[in-house]
Amino acid sequence: MIDMIWQPIISLTVFAVIFLAFNLRRPAVDRLVLRRLDKFTARPIAAPEALEPKSAFSPIIKPARLLAELRPIAYLLLFLIKSKQSTKIKKQILASGFAHRLSVRDYFSVKLLSAILISLASMTFLLNTGAILPLGLLVAAYGGFIFPDLILSGMVEERQTFIRRLLPDAIDILVVGVESGLGFERAIRLYTERFSGALSEEFSKALAEIDLGRTRRRALTDLATRNQLRELNLFVSAVLQAEKLGTPLAVILAIQSEEARSRHRQWVQEVSAKAPIKILFPLAGLILPALFGVLIGPVVIKMLAGG
Repeated sequence: MIDMIWQPIISLTVFAVIFLAFNLRRPAVDRLVLRRLDKFTARPIAAPEALEPKSAFSPIIKPARLLAELRPIAYLLLFLIKSKQSTKIKKQILASGFAHRLSVRDYFSVKLLSAILISLASMTFLLNTGAILPLGLLVAAYGGFIFPDLILSGMVEERQTFIRRLLPDAIDILVVGVESGLGFERAIRLYTERFSGALSEEFSKALAEIDLGRTRRRALTDLATRNQLRELNLFVSAVLQAEKLGTPLAVILAIQSEEARSRHRQWVQEVSAKAPIKILFPLAGLILPALFGVLIGPVVIKMLAGG
């Protein structure tokens, strides 16, 4: 009887030990590997989660891909991908920095899923208000279809703002590197090794293309085309012009550094000038009504109470 009780217990214990030995991570070994890798790199090895930034569309990409497997939706996606809008969307996805995680097909799937979800969410409201249901659903579907475009435009603008802020300092570092005897590509590599951010990512992509055999001119041209930023286009054009004419690159980079500072200063002044206008709408719509309510409310209450 005792053997019948202990035999299952021993078997389960052995199975659990083997399972844990082969399936649990060994953090001590992982830390040892990371410490050894740190010796051969200029900066610490980041976790995989830190190397994979998440976009605003990440939570709904998987449901959108499942929706795209349906036959009618698949035919509709083929029609949308072949439309003229797909070229513009592809450029925006490249400029947002998430082209490796969000394809044009995935983006159109997200737009269709957004249209369906917002239509379903607005159906209850439309039924309660007695509005014309087909027309209301059509308007809601259109709003849901263009809503991801607003998010994508915001992502592109945010990334371009980061690059615009980082570019003057990056050019200064390139000037120091080239004047100290480094080549242009080695100076860019030095910047990518020491700094992180959107501009460092774009420079890393350009260096990776050069390492794979693409010419410097083509890699830098793709860099400017991918980001759709005027300041970056001017910088790349100046570098390529210096390479074509044989002008010393250090001189061109020094001139570009001064111009980048000037353009950044003008951009800051332009943003500062727009701030009062942007503040006007919340001030007139939210703050002033509340202020009038606090100031005039007691007087109105006394007048009503006194007849």
